[in-house]
Amino acid sequence: SPPPSIPTPTKLPEFDVATIKPNDPSSHRGATAWTQTSRNELKVMGSLKTLLKVAYGIEDVQISGGPKWLDSDLFDVDAKASSLFASPVEMKLMLRALLQQRFKLSTHTEINALPVYSLVVAKTGAKLQPANAFSVPEYGNGPTLVRGTLDTAQLAHLLTPVLGRTVI
Repeated sequence: SPPPSIPTPTKLPEFDVATIKPNDPSSHRGATAWTQTSRNELKVMGSLKTLLKVAYGIEDVQISGGPKWLDSDLFDVDAKASSLFASPVEMKLMLRALLQQRFKLSTHTEINALPVYSLVVAKTGAKLQPANAFSVPEYGNGPTLVRGTLDTAQLAHLLTPVLGRTVI
C-alpha cells in the first residue's frame, strides 16, 4: 500500500532562511545521509534523492528518473522557519518548496505495481520480544541495524532500503 500522502496545498509554505551548499566530503566521516529537525529548523545532508525522500516521505524504489547525479552529489541543507513550532508536515512542505525553487524540481505521480515484502507473525507465533526502553542490551563490535526500541512499522521502514523492496 502506498505511504500516507501529505496533501499539497496550492501555495507551499516556505522557510524564512535556507541555504543549500555542495557537501564537503571530509565533513561527514563516511555518512551518506542524515536529517535533523528541531522546532523550526531543518538540517539535511545527502543527495538530491535523500532530499526527495525526506520531503515526500518515500523510499528509493518509489523514485524514478532525474539527473545522473541524483544519487551521487551530496548537499548540505540548512533551513529555518519563522514559526517556532512548525509541524513535521509543514517542514516537509517547506522542503518541497525549497527543492522546487533551488533545483527547479518538478514531479508527477504514477501508480505502479511494485513487489513488496510483508512482515508477518509466523504460524508458530511471534519471536520478537518487547524491549524495555531503559535497558537496551549492549552489542559487540559487529554491525547492528538498530540500537534501541522500535515498533514493527519502524522496523519495516528500516528494512525497506536494506532489502531494496518496500516492507509492509
